Amino acid sequence: MAKKEIFRLMVIYLTISFLIFGLTGIHKRSFSRTWLDSMISTGGRGKQLTTDPCAYAMAGEPNAGGKYIKLIITCKD
Repeated sequence: MAKKEIFRLMVIYLTISFLIFGLTGIHKRSFSRTWLDSMISTGGRGKQLTTDPCAYAMAGEPNAGGKYIKLIITCKD
């Protein structure tokens, strides 16, 4: 490899590294306790609420190693 090519690759590597570390540092500083509390206490925006559990079907067993609760809902249809 030529010295010019090695130098260019090092510049690209250092630029990407500084971007990653810089964005990570900015993201860590933007964390707040109120944001965490709102994430824990509020429901999802895209969550579909239903009053009829028989309207949806879920099949299969979860891959959770027995750490789940299985509810059996019997529907008329």
